[in-house]
Amino acid sequence: MYALTKTKSEVKTVKNIRRKLGAVVLATVLMIISLSGCSAGNTSSDGSISTIEKGVLKVGMNLNDSPMSYLNTDTARPDGFEAKVAEQVAEKLGLKLEIIDTTQKNLLKSLDADIYDCVISSVGMTEENCEKYEATNAYADVSAIEDELTEKPKNTKIAIFGKKNNGLIQAIEKQALEPLKEDGTLSEISKSSLKENIIIK
Repeated sequence: MYALTKTKSEVKTVKNIRRKLGAVVLATVLMIISLSGCSAGNTSSDGSISTIEKGVLKVGMNLNDSPMSYLNTDTARPDGFEAKVAEQVAEKLGLKLEIIDTTQKNLLKSLDADIYDCVISSVGMTEENCEKYEATNAYADVSAIEDELTEKPKNTKIAIFGKKNNGLIQAIEKQALEPLKEDGTLSEISKSSLKENIIIK
């Protein structure tokens, strides 16, 4: 009788250990799945990129920063290096582009208010900017044309900025910027807009 009771107790202990171990494994798997979802790109269940407005990439831009970004008086449309980069990025992501004009002071702050999805507007990769917001790798260095700029960045290496941990910046980097660098599109835009190739390879 005693031996049987001891065996049941041992079996019960083993079952409890297995149950607890199973719960730990399940929790770990769920955590890995959720974290991989964050880094895989900001996509919805149908595989499209999630933005503030479905199917539209809203880009914050200072249109008073010639020759990087300005309002073309002939066409009344955004123009310049950054406007053309934004067009190519949106096209690569399969999204329509909407450029939202703002001041240099409010460029990054307006990301917090969900006014636009990202900023493409000669924003330098300063320590402060990179602490508060997520950025692509620097894709251009404006040091060669700094004297021509209306707004001079604190850091001449510029990137595309967005909110932290929403996946959009990784998607822009992998699906748009990298291919546009590799096929020479960004260099061509730079030469035609600025008469200088400022793209970082």
